[in-house]
Amino acid sequence: MNTALEQSVKHYLAEYQQIANQLANTPLTWLHQLKQIALTEFTATGFPTPRHEDWKYTNISPITKQNFQIPQQPLNRSLANISIQHFIPTALQQNSLVFINGYFSPALSSINEKLTGITITNLAQALAEDNLALKIYLNKLASQNPHAFKQLNTLFMQDGAFIQLKPNTQLAQPLYLLFITTEEPTPNMSTIRNLIIAEENSQATIIENYVSLTPNKHFTNTLSELFLHNNANITHYKL
Repeated sequence: MNTALEQSVKHYLAEYQQIANQLANTPLTWLHQLKQIALTEFTATGFPTPRHEDWKYTNISPITKQNFQIPQQPLNRSLANISIQHFIPTALQQNSLVFINGYFSPALSSINEKLTGITITNLAQALAEDNLALKIYLNKLASQNPHAFKQLNTLFMQDGAFIQLKPNTQLAQPLYLLFITTEEPTPNMSTIRNLIIAEENSQATIIENYVSLTPNKHFTNTLSELFLHNNANITHYKL
């Protein structure tokens, strides 16, 4: 590993240590264990280089040469000047989850569709409620063929969408997931984990859109895990 990559790895390990004590005290021991595995793997392997076959033609230096930091959760008053009308089609604004710098914004979100057997919320809330589905599904796909960015996502995942469709349920309207990056004093890293579970014979259309309101450097590390059971149908768009 070259010096620049070593310094980048050290930076993210130091960033993680800032939140590690808080995570160690969580009652979700299984989540702490997932993060410990990711920490061990990232410490051992670091970032890929062009010598790794899968990364031969991928230049990650814009990420490794910049020390991105975890953003603070936006205050409600800081959302006053954000208008989602520019980013979400009018017909879809009543069925949307909005995230600012990786954190869920209830003030900007709207879920009109209330159906029995369908859960639409944010990951942080689902974790706070100790939703059993998280223990079963979270990181099951991400842990396969691990690499640095999956490991970083597992270490720093702060929020994202959590959607669960029970058997024989259907979302009548598309669900719009909007992720906005705003200007911060320092280059920030938003870490987003989306978990979508479609059980037997369920159906939904889900749209992910990522936009930036700043010309400054920022790093959005997003990972979506989708689980489809028998005869489930998810139409998934990522813009």
